[in-house]
Amino acid sequence: MGDSNSISIHIRRGDYVNNPKFAAVHGALPVTYYEKAMKLIEQRVDNPRYFLFSDDPEWAEEHISSRYKIDIVSGSNATEGEELSLMSLCKHHIIANSSFSWWGAWLNQKQDKIVIVPKQWFVDPNRSMPDLIPGTWIQL
Repeated sequence: MGDSNSISIHIRRGDYVNNPKFAAVHGALPVTYYEKAMKLIEQRVDNPRYFLFSDDPEWAEEHISSRYKIDIVSGSNATEGEELSLMSLCKHHIIANSSFSWWGAWLNQKQDKIVIVPKQWFVDPNRSMPDLIPGTWIQL
C-alpha cells in the first residue's frame, strides 16, 4: 500500500441491507456513488491502486470495477482491527456512510489525503450531523 497510490474503498452492506432498522436509518450506498468517487479519484491521482474493504466482498467484486487494479482485502482472513489498520495506511479514501470507514480515513495522518464521503449520510435528508465530516473531505 505504501509503494502505490493506494485508495481504500469501503462498502458496507450487511445490516444496511438485511436489517430493516439500519436500512431505514443509513441504507446501502448505490453503485453510482462508488463509480463517481472513483472517477473523481482518477482525475486527481496518477495510476491509483484500489484496496477494497467490505462486509460483502462477493457483491463488491461483482459490482465494482475499474481499469486500474482492485485488490479485495476483505475475506482474506484479516480481522476487523487489521482491516481498519490497513485502511488507514492507504493514501486516499472512498468511504461509506459507516463509522468503520470514517475511522479508517480519520486515522490516516497524511496531510494531502483525499477523502470522498457521501454527501447524504442518512436516508432521511432532514437528519444530519454537521460536525461529522471534516471540511477538507469531499462530499459527493
